[in-house]
Amino acid sequence: MEIHVGYLVQDRLVMADFYRAVLGFEIAYTFRVPAPNMREIMEIDTEAEVTVLKLDGIRLEFIELKHPPVNKAPSFHFGMHHIALRVASPEDVVKHASSLGSRVRQTFRQDHITYYMEDPEGNTVEVSKIRGTD
Repeated sequence: MEIHVGYLVQDRLVMADFYRAVLGFEIAYTFRVPAPNMREIMEIDTEAEVTVLKLDGIRLEFIELKHPPVNKAPSFHFGMHHIALRVASPEDVVKHASSLGSRVRQTFRQDHITYYMEDPEGNTVEVSKIRGTD
C-alpha cells in the first residue's frame, strides 16, 4: 500500500522547505494540474501547481492554486487536520522546528511522549518515537 497526504496550501515552496529542513523529506517531482482537472478533483475552477515530497514510503502533496477559486464547493478549505510521523529522535525534530518558529506542544500517551508542532501554514504534525529505538 502506498499512502500520501494532500495539503491545499497557500505557498507550496515554503511548505516544502519546512518539511525538507525539519523532517528530511526530499522533493520527488512537481507538476501542473489544469483547471478542468481541478474541477473534477476538488470542485474548484482554477489550475494548480503541485510539489510532491517523499520520505521512507510517505508522500506529501502540496497543492497551490494559481488563482483564488471563483466557484468552490462548500467543503473547500486550506490544509488538513494532521499527519502523524514516528521518528528516531522526536526531541531533535521538535528542537529544529522550534528554532524555525514552529509552535510545539507535548502530551504523554500511554507509554510515550507525543509532540505536536505546526508547519508554516498552521497544519498540525504529530511526532513520536519509533518504538524499539531506545
